[in-house]
Amino acid sequence: MALICRFKVKQWIYRLLIISISLLMMLWRKSKDFDLALLAATSWPNASALETSKDNTSQHQTSISGTERPLVVQELCRTFKVSNISGDWQLRGKFLIDRTLYYCDIPKCGSAFMDHFLSGTFQCNGLCDEISITSNELRLPMIGTSYSFMFVREPYARLFSAYENKLFLPNKHWTIIGTDVIKKVRPRASFVSKILGHDVTFLELVKYVLNLYERGIRLNDHLAPMHLHCKTCEIRFNFIGRLESMSSDLVDLLEDWKTKGIVSKNISSAKEIEANMVYKRSFGPYKHMFTILKQYGEVLSRYKAFQRAWSSYQIRGLILKKYNMPFAENDVVNVNYIQFGDEIKKALDASMGHKDELNAQREEAFIQAYSSVPMHLMLKLKEFMKPDCLLFGYDDMPELLFNRTSLPNSDRFDYFKWL
Repeated sequence: MALICRFKVKQWIYRLLIISISLLMMLWRKSKDFDLALLAATSWPNASALETSKDNTSQHQTSISGTERPLVVQELCRTFKVSNISGDWQLRGKFLIDRTLYYCDIPKCGSAFMDHFLSGTFQCNGLCDEISITSNELRLPMIGTSYSFMFVREPYARLFSAYENKLFLPNKHWTIIGTDVIKKVRPRASFVSKILGHDVTFLELVKYVLNLYERGIRLNDHLAPMHLHCKTCEIRFNFIGRLESMSSDLVDLLEDWKTKGIVSKNISSAKEIEANMVYKRSFGPYKHMFTILKQYGEVLSRYKAFQRAWSSYQIRGLILKKYNMPFAENDVVNVNYIQFGDEIKKALDASMGHKDELNAQREEAFIQAYSSVPMHLMLKLKEFMKPDCLLFGYDDMPELLFNRTSLPNSDRFDYFKWL
């Protein structure tokens, strides 16, 4: 009798354990909707080998081709019922080569480079007979008969790039974006900051983005989420590439064009065209500085402007941080565009061949910027980034930015000291 009682007790304990485990699994699954749905959405061959983790789903999204990615995006849109996520936003993009191609150009996703790449590929000046159509009603049927393509980018990196390129580097966007950032998030700004917007910090930009996002106010195109620009849930693209794998994606894109007869099979390789463009475009950023100094030189520090232009190259991993801006404060007044450009070229050439160091440097600057953002704001920013991360296969909470268990070294290189 005692044996039977013990057996029944054990049965009840096992049942309770099974129920408890089931409840825990249900709660866990609910918190992992992103992972499970993303796994289900990527159910082409070999998907069964994936585990339901963010790392694996992100890796799988990374491994697929640009021609496969539109299928994933469409499935995710259906799974999460986000067909109207882009609302009434104006479609971006260009119709090229007698409307054979439609390129949806998203700011800070390699769009400036792609303009040059298209010119080099099709051997045409400018943008290859670009046709600009502002009406969505007219665009949509035309897109359906064109080869449509776009490139996306890791959302946190894209926001940082917008800051570095439009607010840190001396350029005209100071007065376009910077002044509005100052107005919205800096209550006791100086008169110069209000009229010029030249000294916005990365933290202030994050506050500004969240401020407008939470109030439902449209953001500048360089800051607005990627999915809004191209209506990726409404339009089935032929090709969606990623900036992180742009070199290989361009090869695939060109091969797809050759297969479809859009370009000649004898055209130069994508890597050859890309290599020529990258080096030429390395000299562009500092040009903006001289325009700004010509307009606002009386209220701006010329020396700080020089330092920030130089630091921009270091932040982007083009010039090694061991190479200092070569002009002394007393000398910059006599330095012209050509002289500064010569020094940039010397430093660029000297930094070539140090790929690992430059990549580490770019990552260091990226982390340094985000480390200035308090965690409660980072969690809000995560919600802002989530739709883009979901649709395009990026981690919405990258450990690189959210794991702050180790404090940065106090003697680290300060990429933003010249603000």
